[in-house]
Formats: sequence, C-alpha cells, structure tokens
Amino acid sequence: MWALGALAQALLYLAWPWISGFVAFAAMMVVLQLVDTAGSAGRGAYTLDAFTGEERIRSLAFNALARSTSGSAWARCSAAWPSRPTATR
Repeated sequence: MWALGALAQALLYLAWPWISGFVAFAAMMVVLQLVDTAGSAGRGAYTLDAFTGEERIRSLAFNALARSTSGSAWARCSAAWPSRPTATR
C-alpha cells in the first residue's frame, strides 16, 4: 500500500504541468491529499510490522518531528546524534 501510494503521488505530480484552471487544480489537490492519506496509512502499517518496539517508537518520533514545520532540521540532527546510554541498576 505504501509503495502504491508513493507511485500514485509521483504520477500525479508528473501530470501537474497539464493542469489548467481552478477546478482542475482543486480536483488535483483533493486527489493528491487522498493518495497521501492512503500512503500514510500504508507507511504506518509497515512501520508497525517492520520495527521492534524501541525502533518503532524512535522511527515514529523522528517522522513526527520531521513533518513539523519547525522541527525538520532538528530531526535530521537528532537522528544522527548517538543515543544517550541508559543507567543500569
């Protein structure tokens, strides 16, 4: 589902130069949003299946931070930064 959503989005963006007029633009935006929503659902399902619990939490946190308007640069930096060691008792 995720790969199909990404492919559909790519094909829709390739069709963008042939869009003319407000109605066609509005229709394209609605279709793009629907495809993006379906792709996001597929990506979420893949993330739940592919990662272990700790990896899944880190991946979802990274994606949420990367999508925020103010956090994209910070997300890239924090993902490259090594994790803090946890204290063991």
